[in-house]
This record gives sequence, structure tokens and C-alpha cells, in this order.
Amino acid sequence: MKNKQTNKGSFSTAKLQANRRGFLARLLVRIALVAAIGFSTAGCPGDPAPKDPPSIPQPFNDITAAQLVGKIKIGWNLGNTLDAHNNGYEASTPVSTLETMWSNPVTTEAMITAVKNAGFNGIRIPVSWHKAADSNYNIRADWMARVVEVVDYAVDNDMYILLNTHHDEGIFKFTNAEKTESLKAYKKIWGQIADTFKNYDEKLIFEGLNEPRTIGAAYEWNGGNAEERANLNEHYRVFVETVRASGGNNGKRILMVNTYAASAEQSALNGLTIPTDSANAKNRIIVSIHAYAPFYFAHEYDTPDAVNTWSKNNPSDVAGVNRAIDNAYNTFVSNGYPVIIGEFGSRSEKDEASRAEWAEYYVSYARSKGIPCFLWDDGGWFKFFNRSAGTFYAPSVLAALMNGVKGPLPAVIEPPSGGGVAPIIGQWVWGTYDDRSNGGGFSISITQNTDEVAISGNVVVTQYEGYSDGYAGCYATPDEDTLTSLKSAASISFKVNGDGKTYRVILPTNDITDYCYYYTTFSTAQGVEKTVTVNVPGDLVQPAWGQQKAFKKSAVENIQWQTADGASGAFTVTIKSLRLNP
Repeated sequence: MKNKQTNKGSFSTAKLQANRRGFLARLLVRIALVAAIGFSTAGCPGDPAPKDPPSIPQPFNDITAAQLVGKIKIGWNLGNTLDAHNNGYEASTPVSTLETMWSNPVTTEAMITAVKNAGFNGIRIPVSWHKAADSNYNIRADWMARVVEVVDYAVDNDMYILLNTHHDEGIFKFTNAEKTESLKAYKKIWGQIADTFKNYDEKLIFEGLNEPRTIGAAYEWNGGNAEERANLNEHYRVFVETVRASGGNNGKRILMVNTYAASAEQSALNGLTIPTDSANAKNRIIVSIHAYAPFYFAHEYDTPDAVNTWSKNNPSDVAGVNRAIDNAYNTFVSNGYPVIIGEFGSRSEKDEASRAEWAEYYVSYARSKGIPCFLWDDGGWFKFFNRSAGTFYAPSVLAALMNGVKGPLPAVIEPPSGGGVAPIIGQWVWGTYDDRSNGGGFSISITQNTDEVAISGNVVVTQYEGYSDGYAGCYATPDEDTLTSLKSAASISFKVNGDGKTYRVILPTNDITDYCYYYTTFSTAQGVEKTVTVNVPGDLVQPAWGQQKAFKKSAVENIQWQTADGASGAFTVTIKSLRLNP
């Protein structure tokens, strides 16, 4: 957990800069631990002796990512522990200090067992690696051994495990200028992790990064920019290739990738390319986001905009939760790419009754979309499990979480085989237009919901220079990122529910004039919803008049829908789930 600051109204990964203890406090912890226990890699008295990783591949349930995600009920984060760091390589710092420098105690198997017995069947183990890696990115053997030991605590409890690289922004960078060295470091670090854990079974999931971003950038928590999103996707290509080449069970292991900063902002979701996984016909990729939502209830406490209460009867409170989950569902889950919310939580200082009501609603709504959630527990702002006492700080919140995950799961949706790119929702500005230049009588109205637009009106065909003409319709103008995706899309698709009439979908370009454009027609049936897919440019034709030019994708400006020429009378049609298919 790194608490971050964002623009007002942000709902996803925005958290304030890390709630770090002072250097003196950390130094005192180091001195006390070294003096008191001289700990190196062992856990605590009573823990089983550390084991070596399996020497041969363990039995592996060969299922898809979506099937595996469906088996995770709810997860817990071992936060601010193995991910604690001091922003640099610790060549000789005792392993115990690397684990406890942010004031959480040494992890024991008893802690993990208590979490499992409370109802959590998933655990996320955040790990910072740069603190234990030299200038050539070689990881200290004693640090790797300690990570293996903690992973084995979860294995012995039969839990689903997310193992990641966390707080390694010092070596993993996403600007063009820094990309080459970052990819070198990323491949070297993941090569060592993958080799160490290659023989574990399918319940160990590798999470490529945490909240990948450039710290301090203006766009840090707003979805990133095109350059960094592209470079992030290149890191994920290296991640998949490195793991797949490492042998053991890693050829078919489920892997998880994060959006830019793990954000649920639509620009971050749209910017993530699901890495191609040519070694597998089945999809083995999960997408992860973080969502402390609504932000000013879940994350903020001592700021002017912070709120202390939350109610499922308040529509704006509920909308704050739903938005992040709906964005992830519509972009990925509905297209067959499963999602895990790797971090969520509410500040421990907030009203406990509100936290319990929020927690139950949050995980219940996410479960209804097939998205399991992993609670962030940093032992501080978001403290949940008292690791020293083995008890829970807010039993009512624990009970609420477990009530929330009792509901049924939706049916599993699988994507196209072999990985690929999820369809893009994009961000659009909708409007209406009609041909009034001939003096005809027209009426048209538009109603827009989150992912749905309904248009209706009346067309009066008029005579103009020897021919009849008249049309009306709507358009969708993309924002900058969506326009880039539109210009490279292999096809566009949408769902339509109409009135039995025929309509056109048009892709106008800015390189032709004289009322010439590219279009295709589609029919509708009264009260029947259907999906229309338009291959670009294969399904597009031009009218017989005007300029006749080859279709130029780079000149596309927007998407339009309209009544067919000469089709008079009342019309009504609903267009929803507009997607761009790379």
C-alpha cells in the first residue's frame, strides 16, 4: 500500500504518498530486532522448518484464468511487510529488518492460518525486490529463501496466492528514455522469481507489477499517458515470455497484469493490451485493478473532503463503488478476461458500522460481476488483522465481508484462445444530426446512459433537385486515446435494438468531400436485440456518387448511425455496448 494523492473525485487507485514511519523509528526497530532475536530467514519458534522449493513440478490443475478466478472467494494482503523498503539496495541488512522496517512484525505461519480460518482463501504477498538486488539485479539468496518460506505458509493453508513485484519503481520505469534498462532489470528479476517458484501448483499466481507508473508525474493517478502505457505493455510481453521460458509448471501458470497505476480509469483500462500468450490455447491472463472507492470515504480521513459514513441507501455512495467495478467488468470480464481487485479497503478510523455496510456491499457487488477482491491490510491506516494478537480489529467488518461473498457467481466467460487484446470501450461524446437543408420536417431526441444511447424521431422525405432525400441519426466523437484506437481497429461492434427498419453505420474520414463516406447497412427487428460487427474496411462501401477513394483508416473522425436514405416516418433505435476490436 502506498497512500496516494489524486484529483478530487477520483475513485480508483488514488491514495496519498506513503504513510511512512520516520527514519529514526525504523532504525530503532532494526536495532531492537537485531539485538533481541538475531533473526535471519527463519520465522518464529513453533513454525515448521523452512523448506526448499519443490524440485519437480507439482500436480497442476490445468484450468483457464477465468475458471481459477471463480475459485477465489476473498483475499487478504500481507501489506507493508515483505514490500517494506528504504529506496535502495540493502546489501547486508538482516532479512528480518527487510521485513519489519515499516513496523509490522515478522510473519509467521500462525498468522496466515488465522487469516485462512477467518474465511479468506486467497492471499496477496507483496514483495519489494530491488532492496535485495545488486546493480546487476541479482537477488540475495537469503531474501529469496524468506519469500519462499512465507509463500509456503500460504501453500500449507491451501490458499490461492498472488506473488508480485511491489514498490520497485526505482528500477522498473516506463518512459522511452528509461525503458531499455528497465526491461533488462524486469527480465532479470522475473527470471529469478520464475525459476525459484516454477514447480509450484496452479494456486500460485504471478502478478507482474503492482501499480506501475512514474511517481510524481502529472498523469500518475489519471491513467498515464500513451507513451508509458505502450511501454508498460512491452514489459508485460517480456513478463509472459520470461515466465513461459523458465520451465516446470510455468508454461501454463496463470499470470496477472495491472493497468497503469492499477487504475480503474477508463483510459488506463483501454490502454492495457492483454499480452499475447502463444504457448497456450487457453487464456491464462488475469487483469488487476485497485479501487479504494468511493475515495473520500474509503481512503481519506484527515483531509477537508473526507467523509466518515457510507450508506447503501445513498445513490451517490453506491455509485462510487459501482463505477470502478463496472468499468472493469465492461472492459475485460464481459469479454472473457477475468479481473481481480488486488487492493481495496477502508480507513480503520472511519465509523465501523459504515465500514461494515460498505464492505458487504462492495464485495457482494464485485462478486455479482465475477470479480474477487483482496483486502489491503498495512497494519496502519488500513489495519484489519492484529498480527501480534491473532485477532481482528473490527469483527463486524470481517463478518460483513464474509456475508458479502456468500452470493452466487455469474457464469464464466472465456475470451478468444491464445490471449490477445480486449475490446476497447473508449470515451465518446454523443450527439444528433439530421438533413434539414431541404426544408423537411424533422424531430429527433437522444437519451444516454453509461453504455447505451437511445435515439428516436421522425423523418420527412423531401424532394431536392429531382430526387428525394432525408435522414437523421446520431454520432459518437471519441476522445484522443479512443480516436487512436478507432484508427487502428480491425472491427467495431455494438448491440442494437430497433424497430424493424434498416439503418446505416458510417465511418466518415477527413480526406474526402462531396458527401462521400464509407458505410454499411444493418437491419433491425422490433424488440429484438442483436450484435452488429463491422469489419474495417472489409464491410464498408461508398455511395455511387462523389469521390471514390480507398479507405484511409488514419483519416477516420468518428462513428455515425443514421436512418437509410429515403426512409420516412417515425423511428426509434437503441445502440449500446460500442466496442473497438483491435
